[in-house]
Amino acid sequence: MYRLITILGLLITPLLSPAQVYQWTDEHGNTHFSDEAPQKENVRQLERPRLVNSPLPRVEVQRPEASSSEEQRQRRGVRASQQENAQERRCESYRTRKERINKRLRSGYREPRGNQLRRQRRELRALLYQEC
Repeated sequence: MYRLITILGLLITPLLSPAQVYQWTDEHGNTHFSDEAPQKENVRQLERPRLVNSPLPRVEVQRPEASSSEEQRQRRGVRASQQENAQERRCESYRTRKERINKRLRSGYREPRGNQLRRQRRELRALLYQEC
């Protein structure tokens, strides 16, 4: 109950506070701002800026002219086949590199080099699993 009253009090307080801002310049040339009017003669009362939600500007998107659906299908088919070919070449490259590393591991190695080869093999296995 106390929390509810506290929260409501905190939410209502800004609505009850005065919204006047005063500006004046002292004898040293310093400009001051305050919510209380000082006892000076050249005090200017500032108005609060109005906060207005303005809409976002519209952006026009220019789309290319619509070509026939048959041309679009052909383009998609060509792109898809090119992507599949690139994927197959990449997978074959991964397999070849993995086999080369396996061959080097079977032929014998010294310890630091073996660790590097096993790390490379793990990375290639992960790539093959993810992409192929």
